[in-house]
Amino acid sequence: MPSAQAQAHNSEDDRTADGAVPPLLLADVDQLLLESARAARVGSTAPVRAWRDELTEALAVLTYAETVLSGDAALLRHCLATGPFDHKQVLDGLARAVSGDRLPDGVVPGYTDDAVFARADRLLRAHEQMAFADLTRRQSVRRILDDIESELGEVAARRFQVEARLAKIRAAVIRAYREGTVPAPETWLR
Repeated sequence: MPSAQAQAHNSEDDRTADGAVPPLLLADVDQLLLESARAARVGSTAPVRAWRDELTEALAVLTYAETVLSGDAALLRHCLATGPFDHKQVLDGLARAVSGDRLPDGVVPGYTDDAVFARADRLLRAHEQMAFADLTRRQSVRRILDDIESELGEVAARRFQVEARLAKIRAAVIRAYREGTVPAPETWLR
């Protein structure tokens, strides 16, 4: 039996009373991965479209969070790699430190969707620490970098799992078409 969340999926229902989309938590991603785990055995009653939509949105949020955290980590590593802290040197090297060539494979900067920004807030707690940190103190930089790398590892692992689950859902849909067991078009093709 499909979950109540998948059965009642409606993007308008995901909004809070003030119209904002709630932040995505790693626990939310874990729950979605758990619910969609039967994608390989998908049948005509499975909420494939809801899983696909929710996983795709989660992937966008996770990818954005991973991009931000990767940039933060590159900047902090740069701060630790330089000798005595030199503000001019950090600023001159900032563009290079957070450029796309240092981001993990598959992570592409350049998001413009406000909902993605808002939904990623809770995944970027370590990023928020940078605003209040004294980046001239190596031990402060090291502590924040440790936090960011930990958060980055969790986000990257979930992104990988979501990508894999989306691939399984696509494979299940293709298999259903090949076997001729495709449910009514309105359940999968919308």
